[in-house]
Amino acid sequence: MIKKAQMIEYIESIAPLLPVPLYWGDKNSIVLGVNKEVLKAAGARNYKDMVGKTPYDFYPEDMARNIILHNEKVMNTGETLSQEEAIRDISTGKTRYYNAVKAPLYNDNNKVIGFVGASIEITAEKEKLIAQKEAEQLKIANIKLEAENKLNQVILEKTALEANSERLRLENRIHKLEKEKHQLESAQQAQFRKIAAQVAHDIASPIFALQMILPRCDVLPENTRSALSKFSTRIIDITQNFLSQFKQKPEDGITINGITKTQASVYTELTEIITEKKYEYSNRSIKFVTEINSSSFFTFINVDIDAFKRMMSNLINNSVDALEDREGIITIHLDTIDERVQIIIEDNGKGISQEVRDKILNNITITSGKIDGYGIGFSQIRDTLANNEGIFSIDSQLGSGTKITLTFPKIETPNWITSKIELKLDDLVVIVDDEPYVHEAWECQFKTFSSNIIRRHFEHGKEAIQFLNALTDEEKKKVFLLTDYELLKQQLNGLDIINKTKIERSILVTSHHNDLEIRKQSINLEVKILPKELAFAVTIIINPNEKCFIIN
Repeated sequence: MIKKAQMIEYIESIAPLLPVPLYWGDKNSIVLGVNKEVLKAAGARNYKDMVGKTPYDFYPEDMARNIILHNEKVMNTGETLSQEEAIRDISTGKTRYYNAVKAPLYNDNNKVIGFVGASIEITAEKEKLIAQKEAEQLKIANIKLEAENKLNQVILEKTALEANSERLRLENRIHKLEKEKHQLESAQQAQFRKIAAQVAHDIASPIFALQMILPRCDVLPENTRSALSKFSTRIIDITQNFLSQFKQKPEDGITINGITKTQASVYTELTEIITEKKYEYSNRSIKFVTEINSSSFFTFINVDIDAFKRMMSNLINNSVDALEDREGIITIHLDTIDERVQIIIEDNGKGISQEVRDKILNNITITSGKIDGYGIGFSQIRDTLANNEGIFSIDSQLGSGTKITLTFPKIETPNWITSKIELKLDDLVVIVDDEPYVHEAWECQFKTFSSNIIRRHFEHGKEAIQFLNALTDEEKKKVFLLTDYELLKQQLNGLDIINKTKIERSILVTSHHNDLEIRKQSINLEVKILPKELAFAVTIIINPNEKCFIIN
Protein backbone atom coordinates (compact mmCIF):
# COMPACT_ATOMS: atom_id res chain seq x y z
CA MET A 1 0.00 0.00 0.00
CA ILE A 2 1.06 3.64 -0.45
CA LYS A 3 2.21 5.43 2.68
CA LYS A 4 1.66 9.13 3.17
CA ALA A 5 5.20 10.16 2.20
CA GLN A 6 5.09 7.99 -0.92
CA MET A 7 1.74 9.44 -1.99
CA ILE A 8 3.21 12.93 -1.83
CA GLU A 9 6.18 11.74 -3.92
CA TYR A 10 3.83 10.42 -6.60
CA ILE A 11 1.89 13.67 -6.67
CA GLU A 12 5.14 15.63 -6.98
CA SER A 13 6.25 13.41 -9.89
CA ILE A 14 3.07 14.07 -11.88
CA ALA A 15 2.31 17.69 -10.92
CA PRO A 16 4.98 19.26 -13.21
CA LEU A 17 3.38 17.52 -16.20
CA LEU A 18 0.01 19.22 -15.75
CA PRO A 19 -0.40 22.65 -17.40
CA VAL A 20 -3.00 23.80 -14.85
CA PRO A 21 -2.51 24.92 -11.21
CA LEU A 22 -2.25 21.80 -9.00
CA TYR A 23 -1.71 21.96 -5.22
CA TRP A 24 -1.99 19.68 -2.21
CA GLY A 25 -2.10 20.13 1.55
CA ASP A 26 -2.57 18.41 4.88
CA LYS A 27 -5.60 18.32 7.21
CA ASN A 28 -4.68 21.74 8.64
CA SER A 29 -4.63 23.33 5.16
CA ILE A 30 -0.85 23.67 5.35
CA VAL A 31 0.38 23.67 1.75
CA LEU A 32 2.56 20.59 1.14
CA GLY A 33 3.30 21.30 -2.49
CA VAL A 34 2.34 23.18 -5.65
CA ASN A 35 3.37 23.06 -9.29
CA LYS A 36 4.81 25.99 -11.20
CA GLU A 37 1.37 26.92 -12.59
CA VAL A 38 0.25 27.76 -9.02
CA LEU A 39 3.24 30.06 -8.57
CA LYS A 40 2.33 31.92 -11.77
CA ALA A 41 -1.34 32.16 -10.78
CA ALA A 42 -0.55 33.53 -7.31
CA GLY A 43 2.29 35.79 -8.44
CA ALA A 44 4.69 34.00 -6.09
CA ARG A 45 8.45 34.18 -6.67
CA ASN A 46 9.34 30.68 -5.51
CA TYR A 47 7.94 27.63 -3.74
CA LYS A 48 9.01 28.96 -0.31
CA ASP A 49 6.40 31.72 -0.67
CA MET A 50 3.64 29.08 -0.36
CA VAL A 51 4.87 25.64 0.73
CA GLY A 52 4.69 25.05 4.49
CA LYS A 53 2.21 27.88 4.96
CA THR A 54 -1.55 28.26 5.18
CA PRO A 55 -3.63 30.58 2.96
CA TYR A 56 -3.73 33.05 5.87
CA ASP A 57 0.03 33.62 5.31
CA PHE A 58 -0.36 34.97 1.78
CA TYR A 59 -4.01 35.97 1.23
CA PRO A 60 -6.35 38.46 2.98
CA GLU A 61 -8.36 36.98 5.84
CA ASP A 62 -11.68 36.72 3.97
CA MET A 63 -10.10 35.00 0.97
CA ALA A 64 -8.09 32.63 3.16
CA ARG A 65 -11.11 31.74 5.30
CA ASN A 66 -13.17 30.91 2.19
CA ILE A 67 -10.42 28.61 0.86
CA ILE A 68 -9.84 26.83 4.19
CA LEU A 69 -13.56 26.30 4.82
CA HIS A 70 -13.79 24.66 1.39
CA ASN A 71 -10.73 22.48 2.11
CA GLU A 72 -12.29 21.35 5.41
CA LYS A 73 -15.62 20.57 3.75
CA VAL A 74 -13.84 18.38 1.17
CA MET A 75 -11.92 16.51 3.87
CA ASN A 76 -14.85 16.19 6.31
CA THR A 77 -17.37 14.95 3.72
CA GLY A 78 -14.91 12.89 1.71
CA GLU A 79 -16.46 14.34 -1.45
CA THR A 80 -14.96 16.03 -4.50
CA LEU A 81 -16.32 19.57 -4.51
CA SER A 82 -15.92 22.68 -6.62
CA GLN A 83 -16.38 26.37 -5.86
CA GLU A 84 -15.50 29.72 -7.30
CA GLU A 85 -12.56 31.33 -5.47
CA ALA A 86 -11.34 34.91 -5.55
CA ILE A 87 -7.53 35.00 -5.17
CA ARG A 88 -5.30 38.04 -4.69
CA ASP A 89 -2.13 38.03 -6.81
CA ILE A 90 0.73 38.31 -4.29
CA SER A 91 2.88 40.46 -6.59
CA THR A 92 0.26 42.84 -8.06
CA GLY A 93 -2.53 42.78 -5.47
CA LYS A 94 -5.05 42.23 -8.30
CA THR A 95 -7.99 39.91 -7.58
CA ARG A 96 -8.24 36.91 -9.92
CA TYR A 97 -11.07 34.39 -10.11
CA TYR A 98 -10.75 30.60 -10.32
CA ASN A 99 -13.00 27.55 -10.48
CA ALA A 100 -11.38 25.27 -7.89
CA VAL A 101 -12.02 21.50 -7.83
CA LYS A 102 -10.70 19.63 -4.77
CA ALA A 103 -10.67 15.99 -3.69
CA PRO A 104 -9.63 14.28 -0.44
CA LEU A 105 -6.32 12.40 -0.14
CA TYR A 106 -6.35 9.07 1.69
CA ASN A 107 -3.68 6.92 3.35
CA ASP A 108 -3.50 3.13 3.10
CA ASN A 109 -6.06 2.81 5.92
CA ASN A 110 -8.57 4.81 3.86
CA LYS A 111 -8.24 7.74 6.28
CA VAL A 112 -8.25 11.28 4.97
CA ILE A 113 -4.80 12.84 5.31
CA GLY A 114 -5.32 16.00 3.29
CA PHE A 115 -6.58 17.27 -0.05
CA VAL A 116 -5.47 17.78 -3.66
CA GLY A 117 -6.91 20.50 -5.88
CA ALA A 118 -6.80 21.94 -9.38
CA SER A 119 -7.90 25.45 -10.34
CA ILE A 120 -8.95 26.93 -13.68
CA GLU A 121 -8.75 30.72 -14.11
CA ILE A 122 -11.99 32.44 -15.17
CA THR A 123 -11.00 36.06 -14.37
CA ALA A 124 -11.71 37.59 -17.78
CA GLU A 125 -15.04 35.84 -18.11
CA LYS A 126 -16.03 36.67 -14.52
CA GLU A 127 -15.17 40.37 -14.84
CA LYS A 128 -17.01 40.60 -18.15
CA LEU A 129 -20.06 38.90 -16.65
CA ILE A 130 -20.01 41.19 -13.58
CA ALA A 131 -19.80 44.30 -15.77
CA GLN A 132 -22.59 43.07 -18.05
CA LYS A 133 -24.84 42.16 -15.14
CA GLU A 134 -24.26 45.55 -13.50
CA ALA A 135 -25.12 47.28 -16.78
CA GLU A 136 -28.28 45.18 -17.19
CA GLN A 137 -29.35 45.80 -13.60
CA LEU A 138 -28.80 49.54 -14.02
CA LYS A 139 -30.81 49.50 -17.25
CA ILE A 140 -33.67 47.59 -15.59
CA ALA A 141 -33.60 49.92 -12.57
CA ASN A 142 -33.80 52.98 -14.83
CA ILE A 143 -36.70 51.51 -16.78
CA LYS A 144 -38.55 50.66 -13.57
CA LEU A 145 -38.01 54.22 -12.32
CA GLU A 146 -39.20 55.59 -15.66
CA ALA A 147 -42.20 53.26 -15.47
CA GLU A 148 -43.11 54.46 -12.01
CA ASN A 149 -42.88 58.12 -13.03
CA LYS A 150 -44.90 57.56 -16.18
CA LEU A 151 -47.55 55.54 -14.40
CA ASN A 152 -47.94 58.24 -11.81
CA GLN A 153 -48.35 60.75 -14.61
CA VAL A 154 -50.82 58.54 -16.47
CA ILE A 155 -52.90 58.01 -13.35
CA LEU A 156 -53.17 61.75 -13.00
CA GLU A 157 -53.85 62.59 -16.63
CA LYS A 158 -55.47 59.54 -18.24
CA THR A 159 -58.19 57.04 -17.59
CA ALA A 160 -57.63 53.81 -15.65
CA LEU A 161 -57.77 51.82 -18.93
CA GLU A 162 -55.02 53.91 -20.46
CA ALA A 163 -52.92 53.52 -17.30
CA ASN A 164 -53.28 49.73 -17.48
CA SER A 165 -52.23 49.75 -21.14
CA GLU A 166 -49.14 51.77 -20.29
CA ARG A 167 -48.33 49.39 -17.44
CA LEU A 168 -48.53 46.35 -19.78
CA ARG A 169 -46.27 48.04 -22.33
CA LEU A 170 -43.63 48.77 -19.72
CA GLU A 171 -43.91 45.26 -18.20
CA ASN A 172 -43.33 43.78 -21.67
CA ARG A 173 -40.25 45.95 -22.06
CA ILE A 174 -38.89 44.77 -18.69
CA HIS A 175 -39.69 41.15 -19.64
CA LYS A 176 -37.70 41.60 -22.85
CA LEU A 177 -34.73 42.89 -20.88
CA GLU A 178 -34.95 39.95 -18.46
CA LYS A 179 -34.93 37.60 -21.46
CA GLU A 180 -31.83 39.34 -22.83
CA LYS A 181 -30.22 38.87 -19.41
CA HIS A 182 -30.87 35.10 -19.54
CA GLN A 183 -29.44 34.97 -23.06
CA LEU A 184 -26.35 36.73 -21.77
CA GLU A 185 -25.95 34.13 -19.04
CA SER A 186 -26.34 31.34 -21.62
CA ALA A 187 -23.62 32.92 -23.72
CA GLN A 188 -21.43 33.08 -20.63
CA GLN A 189 -21.98 29.35 -20.04
CA ALA A 190 -20.93 28.72 -23.64
CA GLN A 191 -17.73 30.67 -22.93
CA PHE A 192 -17.09 28.56 -19.82
CA ARG A 193 -17.59 25.43 -21.95
CA LYS A 194 -14.92 26.78 -24.27
CA ILE A 195 -12.58 27.13 -21.29
CA ALA A 196 -13.46 23.58 -20.24
CA ALA A 197 -12.58 22.31 -23.71
CA GLN A 198 -9.20 24.06 -23.39
CA VAL A 199 -8.66 22.39 -20.03
CA ALA A 200 -9.50 19.03 -21.60
CA HIS A 201 -6.78 19.60 -24.20
CA ASP A 202 -4.19 20.76 -21.67
CA ILE A 203 -4.72 17.92 -19.20
CA ALA A 204 -5.49 15.14 -21.68
CA SER A 205 -2.01 15.18 -23.24
CA PRO A 206 0.15 14.36 -20.18
CA ILE A 207 -2.44 11.90 -18.84
CA PHE A 208 -2.73 10.29 -22.27
CA ALA A 209 1.05 9.91 -22.27
CA LEU A 210 1.02 8.31 -18.81
CA GLN A 211 -1.68 5.84 -19.84
CA MET A 212 0.38 4.72 -22.82
CA ILE A 213 3.80 4.71 -21.15
CA LEU A 214 3.15 3.17 -17.71
CA PRO A 215 2.09 -0.33 -18.87
CA ARG A 216 5.27 -0.56 -20.94
CA CYS A 217 7.70 1.10 -18.53
CA ASP A 218 9.68 -1.94 -17.38
CA VAL A 219 12.35 0.13 -15.59
CA LEU A 220 9.91 1.03 -12.79
CA PRO A 221 8.92 -1.48 -10.11
CA GLU A 222 5.40 -2.86 -10.51
CA ASN A 223 4.15 -1.23 -7.29
CA THR A 224 5.47 2.17 -8.43
CA ARG A 225 3.82 1.84 -11.83
CA SER A 226 0.59 0.82 -10.14
CA ALA A 227 0.72 3.81 -7.78
CA LEU A 228 1.42 6.27 -10.60
CA SER A 229 -1.41 4.75 -12.61
CA LYS A 230 -3.81 5.14 -9.67
CA PHE A 231 -2.83 8.76 -9.12
CA SER A 232 -3.10 9.61 -12.83
CA THR A 233 -6.59 8.09 -12.69
CA ARG A 234 -7.33 10.35 -9.71
CA ILE A 235 -6.32 13.42 -11.72
CA ILE A 236 -8.49 12.25 -14.62
CA ASP A 237 -11.41 11.86 -12.23
CA ILE A 238 -10.95 15.41 -10.88
CA THR A 239 -10.74 16.76 -14.42
CA GLN A 240 -13.85 14.92 -15.59
CA ASN A 241 -15.71 16.14 -12.51
CA PHE A 242 -14.89 19.72 -13.55
CA LEU A 243 -15.65 19.18 -17.25
CA SER A 244 -18.99 17.51 -16.51
CA GLN A 245 -20.29 20.88 -15.29
CA PHE A 246 -20.04 22.22 -18.84
CA LYS A 247 -20.64 19.09 -20.92
CA GLN A 248 -23.12 19.47 -23.77
CA LYS A 249 -25.44 16.71 -24.88
CA PRO A 250 -24.65 14.91 -28.17
CA GLU A 251 -26.27 16.59 -31.15
CA ASP A 252 -26.33 13.71 -33.62
CA GLY A 253 -29.05 11.52 -32.11
CA ILE A 254 -32.15 10.26 -33.92
CA THR A 255 -35.52 10.87 -32.22
CA ILE A 256 -38.24 8.24 -32.59
CA ASN A 257 -41.48 8.38 -30.57
CA GLY A 258 -40.00 11.08 -28.36
CA ILE A 259 -36.85 9.04 -27.54
CA THR A 260 -33.50 10.32 -28.82
CA LYS A 261 -30.94 7.58 -29.43
CA THR A 262 -27.26 8.17 -30.05
CA GLN A 263 -24.33 5.99 -31.10
CA ALA A 264 -22.70 5.78 -27.68
CA SER A 265 -19.29 4.45 -26.67
CA VAL A 266 -20.15 2.10 -23.82
CA TYR A 267 -16.64 2.33 -22.32
CA THR A 268 -16.67 6.15 -22.32
CA GLU A 269 -20.17 6.54 -20.88
CA LEU A 270 -19.69 3.79 -18.30
CA THR A 271 -16.38 5.11 -16.98
CA GLU A 272 -17.89 8.59 -16.65
CA ILE A 273 -20.75 7.22 -14.52
CA ILE A 274 -18.35 5.21 -12.35
CA THR A 275 -16.22 8.32 -11.80
CA GLU A 276 -19.27 10.26 -10.62
CA LYS A 277 -20.24 7.46 -8.23
CA LYS A 278 -16.71 7.26 -6.79
CA TYR A 279 -17.05 10.89 -5.75
CA GLU A 280 -20.64 10.62 -4.60
CA TYR A 281 -19.68 7.83 -2.19
CA SER A 282 -16.08 8.84 -1.47
CA ASN A 283 -16.95 9.22 2.24
CA ARG A 284 -17.97 5.56 2.41
CA SER A 285 -15.67 2.53 2.77
CA ILE A 286 -16.62 1.25 -0.67
CA LYS A 287 -14.17 -0.04 -3.24
CA PHE A 288 -15.25 0.38 -6.84
CA VAL A 289 -13.65 -2.14 -9.20
CA THR A 290 -13.87 -1.80 -12.97
CA GLU A 291 -13.16 -4.81 -15.18
CA ILE A 292 -13.14 -4.06 -18.90
CA ASN A 293 -12.56 -6.78 -21.46
CA SER A 294 -10.18 -5.50 -24.13
CA SER A 295 -12.74 -6.40 -26.81
CA SER A 296 -15.08 -3.75 -25.40
CA PHE A 297 -12.95 -0.61 -25.60
CA PHE A 298 -14.38 0.34 -29.00
CA THR A 299 -17.87 -1.11 -28.51
CA PHE A 300 -20.91 1.04 -29.34
CA ILE A 301 -24.64 0.72 -28.63
CA ASN A 302 -27.62 2.73 -29.86
CA VAL A 303 -29.15 4.21 -26.71
CA ASP A 304 -30.87 7.15 -25.04
CA ILE A 305 -27.76 8.34 -23.18
CA ASP A 306 -29.57 10.29 -20.44
CA ALA A 307 -31.83 7.32 -19.62
CA PHE A 308 -28.85 4.94 -19.77
CA LYS A 309 -26.94 7.02 -17.22
CA ARG A 310 -29.94 7.28 -14.88
CA MET A 311 -30.39 3.50 -15.09
CA MET A 312 -26.74 2.81 -14.25
CA SER A 313 -26.92 5.36 -11.43
CA ASN A 314 -29.99 3.60 -9.98
CA LEU A 315 -28.30 0.20 -10.13
CA ILE A 316 -25.10 1.40 -8.46
CA ASN A 317 -27.16 3.23 -5.81
CA ASN A 318 -28.96 -0.05 -5.10
CA SER A 319 -25.63 -1.82 -4.64
CA VAL A 320 -24.49 0.89 -2.23
CA ASP A 321 -27.75 0.59 -0.28
CA ALA A 322 -27.26 -3.19 -0.07
CA LEU A 323 -23.96 -2.66 1.78
CA GLU A 324 -25.88 -1.00 4.66
CA ASP A 325 -23.09 1.40 5.70
CA ARG A 326 -20.56 -1.45 5.82
CA GLU A 327 -17.33 -1.83 3.89
CA GLY A 328 -17.89 -3.49 0.57
CA ILE A 329 -16.94 -3.97 -3.05
CA ILE A 330 -18.95 -2.98 -6.10
CA THR A 331 -17.61 -4.43 -9.34
CA ILE A 332 -18.68 -3.26 -12.78
CA HIS A 333 -17.80 -5.59 -15.67
CA LEU A 334 -17.97 -4.70 -19.36
CA ASP A 335 -17.69 -7.41 -22.01
CA THR A 336 -18.67 -8.07 -25.61
CA ILE A 337 -20.00 -11.54 -26.39
CA ASP A 338 -20.75 -12.23 -30.04
CA GLU A 339 -23.01 -9.36 -31.08
CA ARG A 340 -24.15 -8.47 -27.56
CA VAL A 341 -22.74 -5.98 -25.06
CA GLN A 342 -22.88 -7.19 -21.48
CA ILE A 343 -22.67 -4.98 -18.38
CA ILE A 344 -22.60 -6.61 -14.93
CA ILE A 345 -23.03 -4.74 -11.63
CA GLU A 346 -22.02 -6.97 -8.74
CA ASP A 347 -21.90 -6.29 -5.00
CA ASN A 348 -21.22 -8.25 -1.80
CA GLY A 349 -24.12 -6.69 0.07
CA LYS A 350 -27.16 -8.15 1.85
CA GLY A 351 -28.69 -9.67 -1.29
CA ILE A 352 -32.28 -9.73 -2.55
CA SER A 353 -34.89 -12.19 -1.33
CA GLN A 354 -36.58 -14.58 -3.75
CA GLU A 355 -39.87 -12.74 -3.21
CA VAL A 356 -38.45 -9.34 -4.15
CA ARG A 357 -36.53 -10.85 -7.09
CA ASP A 358 -39.72 -12.45 -8.43
CA LYS A 359 -41.59 -9.14 -8.16
CA ILE A 360 -38.83 -7.33 -10.06
CA LEU A 361 -38.74 -9.92 -12.84
CA ASN A 362 -42.54 -9.92 -13.10
CA ASN A 363 -42.81 -6.14 -13.32
CA ILE A 364 -44.51 -5.76 -9.93
CA THR A 365 -43.92 -2.44 -8.16
CA ILE A 366 -41.37 -2.62 -5.34
CA THR A 367 -41.75 -0.34 -2.34
CA SER A 368 -39.25 -1.96 0.03
CA GLY A 369 -35.51 -1.44 0.18
CA LYS A 370 -35.62 2.33 0.37
CA ILE A 371 -32.59 3.84 2.09
CA ASP A 372 -31.56 7.49 2.34
CA GLY A 373 -34.07 8.55 -0.28
CA TYR A 374 -33.12 5.87 -2.82
CA GLY A 375 -35.69 3.40 -4.11
CA ILE A 376 -34.90 0.25 -6.01
CA GLY A 377 -35.70 2.22 -9.20
CA PHE A 378 -36.55 -0.79 -11.36
CA SER A 379 -39.45 0.96 -13.04
CA GLN A 380 -37.05 3.38 -14.73
CA ILE A 381 -34.60 0.55 -15.38
CA ARG A 382 -37.24 -1.59 -17.10
CA ASP A 383 -38.45 1.36 -19.21
CA THR A 384 -34.90 2.16 -20.31
CA LEU A 385 -34.21 -1.44 -21.28
CA ALA A 386 -37.51 -1.73 -23.14
CA ASN A 387 -36.89 1.49 -25.09
CA ASN A 388 -33.32 0.53 -25.98
CA GLU A 389 -33.65 -3.19 -26.84
CA GLY A 390 -31.98 -4.24 -23.59
CA ILE A 391 -32.67 -7.16 -21.27
CA PHE A 392 -31.58 -7.96 -17.71
CA SER A 393 -31.25 -10.82 -15.26
CA ILE A 394 -30.74 -10.99 -11.48
CA ASP A 395 -28.65 -13.50 -9.55
CA SER A 396 -28.80 -12.96 -5.79
CA GLN A 397 -28.71 -14.75 -2.46
CA LEU A 398 -29.48 -13.27 0.94
CA GLY A 399 -26.28 -12.52 2.79
CA SER A 400 -24.06 -13.12 -0.24
CA GLY A 401 -24.68 -10.22 -2.58
CA THR A 402 -26.33 -9.49 -5.92
CA LYS A 403 -25.27 -9.67 -9.56
CA ILE A 404 -27.36 -7.87 -12.18
CA THR A 405 -26.57 -8.48 -15.84
CA LEU A 406 -27.64 -6.03 -18.56
CA THR A 407 -27.41 -6.96 -22.23
CA PHE A 408 -27.71 -4.67 -25.26
CA PRO A 409 -27.34 -5.35 -28.98
CA LYS A 410 -23.96 -4.23 -30.23
CA ILE A 411 -24.05 -1.88 -33.22
CA GLU A 412 -21.47 -1.47 -35.94
CA THR A 413 -18.65 0.86 -34.94
CA PRO A 414 -19.42 4.34 -36.38
CA ASN A 415 -17.66 4.98 -39.68
CA TRP A 416 -15.79 7.95 -38.22
CA ILE A 417 -14.06 5.84 -35.53
CA THR A 418 -10.94 3.70 -35.90
CA SER A 419 -9.74 1.06 -33.48
CA LYS A 420 -6.59 0.01 -35.32
CA ILE A 421 -3.45 1.29 -37.03
CA GLU A 422 -2.31 -0.79 -40.03
CA LEU A 423 1.32 -0.42 -41.08
CA LYS A 424 3.95 -1.98 -43.33
CA LEU A 425 7.58 -2.31 -42.33
CA ASP A 426 8.72 0.27 -44.87
CA ASP A 427 6.16 2.88 -43.78
CA LEU A 428 7.06 6.28 -42.38
CA VAL A 429 4.91 7.23 -39.40
CA VAL A 430 4.53 11.01 -38.99
CA ILE A 431 3.21 12.18 -35.62
CA VAL A 432 1.94 15.74 -35.13
CA ASP A 433 1.02 17.05 -31.68
CA ASP A 434 1.82 20.29 -29.85
CA GLU A 435 2.61 18.46 -26.59
CA PRO A 436 6.02 16.73 -26.17
CA TYR A 437 4.48 14.20 -23.73
CA VAL A 438 2.41 12.75 -26.55
CA HIS A 439 5.45 12.18 -28.75
CA GLU A 440 7.21 10.37 -25.92
CA ALA A 441 4.15 8.18 -25.44
CA TRP A 442 3.99 7.20 -29.12
CA GLU A 443 7.72 6.43 -29.09
CA CYS A 444 7.18 4.09 -26.16
CA GLN A 445 4.25 2.48 -27.97
CA PHE A 446 6.17 1.83 -31.19
CA LYS A 447 9.41 0.70 -29.54
CA THR A 448 7.46 -1.94 -27.65
CA PHE A 449 6.79 -4.01 -30.74
CA SER A 450 8.96 -2.73 -33.58
CA SER A 451 11.98 -0.46 -33.73
CA ASN A 452 12.07 -0.84 -37.54
CA ILE A 453 9.14 1.46 -38.23
CA ILE A 454 10.58 4.90 -39.02
CA ARG A 455 8.99 7.80 -37.11
CA ARG A 456 9.12 11.57 -37.58
CA HIS A 457 7.76 13.91 -34.91
CA PHE A 458 6.47 17.47 -35.31
CA GLU A 459 5.13 19.85 -32.66
CA HIS A 460 4.32 22.53 -35.25
CA GLY A 461 1.79 21.88 -37.98
CA LYS A 462 3.44 24.16 -40.57
CA GLU A 463 6.72 22.25 -40.27
CA ALA A 464 4.87 18.98 -40.79
CA ILE A 465 3.13 20.36 -43.88
CA GLN A 466 6.44 21.58 -45.36
CA PHE A 467 8.07 18.19 -44.74
CA LEU A 468 5.19 16.16 -46.18
CA ASN A 469 4.66 18.33 -49.25
CA ALA A 470 8.37 18.05 -50.09
CA LEU A 471 7.90 14.29 -50.56
CA THR A 472 7.19 12.71 -53.93
CA ASP A 473 3.83 11.11 -54.63
CA GLU A 474 5.37 7.66 -54.19
CA GLU A 475 6.94 8.66 -50.87
CA LYS A 476 3.61 10.07 -49.65
CA LYS A 477 1.98 6.67 -50.22
CA LYS A 478 4.31 5.22 -47.57
CA VAL A 479 3.36 7.87 -44.98
CA PHE A 480 0.99 7.09 -42.13
CA LEU A 481 -0.07 10.34 -40.43
CA LEU A 482 -1.20 10.54 -36.78
CA THR A 483 -2.20 14.10 -35.94
CA ASP A 484 -3.90 15.84 -33.05
CA TYR A 485 -6.82 18.12 -33.95
CA GLU A 486 -6.12 21.10 -31.70
CA LEU A 487 -2.72 22.74 -32.20
CA LEU A 488 -2.70 25.74 -29.88
CA LYS A 489 -1.77 29.16 -31.25
CA GLN A 490 -0.83 27.72 -34.66
CA GLN A 491 -3.75 29.06 -36.74
CA LEU A 492 -4.46 25.58 -38.08
CA ASN A 493 -5.67 22.20 -36.89
CA GLY A 494 -5.04 18.55 -37.66
CA LEU A 495 -7.73 18.41 -40.35
CA ASP A 496 -6.07 21.39 -42.06
CA ILE A 497 -2.80 19.43 -42.16
CA ILE A 498 -4.52 16.39 -43.67
CA ASN A 499 -6.31 18.56 -46.23
CA LYS A 500 -3.17 20.49 -47.22
CA THR A 501 -0.91 17.42 -47.55
CA LYS A 502 -3.41 14.92 -49.02
CA ILE A 503 -1.94 12.04 -47.02
CA GLU A 504 -4.36 9.20 -47.77
CA ARG A 505 -3.60 7.18 -44.64
CA SER A 506 -4.32 9.66 -41.88
CA ILE A 507 -5.88 9.36 -38.43
CA LEU A 508 -7.09 12.25 -36.29
CA VAL A 509 -6.11 11.56 -32.65
CA THR A 510 -8.22 13.90 -30.53
CA SER A 511 -10.15 14.34 -27.31
CA HIS A 512 -12.72 16.36 -29.29
CA HIS A 513 -14.22 13.30 -30.98
CA ASN A 514 -17.74 14.19 -29.74
CA ASP A 515 -17.70 17.51 -31.60
CA LEU A 516 -20.27 17.10 -34.38
CA GLU A 517 -18.56 19.58 -36.71
CA ILE A 518 -15.20 17.79 -36.40
CA ARG A 519 -16.94 14.49 -37.17
CA LYS A 520 -18.56 15.96 -40.30
CA GLN A 521 -15.27 17.39 -41.57
CA SER A 522 -13.48 14.08 -40.91
CA ILE A 523 -16.13 12.13 -42.81
CA ASN A 524 -15.89 14.56 -45.74
CA LEU A 525 -12.11 14.06 -45.84
CA GLU A 526 -12.55 10.27 -45.36
CA VAL A 527 -10.44 10.48 -42.22
CA LYS A 528 -10.94 8.21 -39.21
CA ILE A 529 -10.87 9.51 -35.62
CA LEU A 530 -9.03 7.83 -32.73
CA PRO A 531 -10.35 9.15 -29.38
CA LYS A 532 -7.34 10.22 -27.34
CA GLU A 533 -8.63 8.49 -24.21
CA LEU A 534 -8.68 5.20 -26.15
CA ALA A 535 -5.29 5.56 -27.82
CA PHE A 536 -3.75 3.22 -25.25
CA ALA A 537 -6.11 0.46 -26.44
CA VAL A 538 -5.66 0.87 -30.20
CA THR A 539 -4.64 -2.27 -32.10
CA ILE A 540 -1.46 -1.86 -34.17
CA ILE A 541 -1.10 -4.22 -37.11
CA ILE A 542 2.14 -4.76 -39.03
CA ASN A 543 1.74 -6.57 -42.31
CA PRO A 544 5.09 -7.32 -43.97
CA ASN A 545 4.69 -9.49 -47.07
CA GLU A 546 1.08 -10.31 -46.19
CA LYS A 547 2.15 -11.91 -42.88
CA CYS A 548 0.09 -10.15 -40.29
CA PHE A 549 1.34 -9.36 -36.79
CA ILE A 550 -1.13 -7.79 -34.36
CA ILE A 551 0.01 -5.85 -31.30
CA ASN A 552 -2.38 -4.48 -28.69
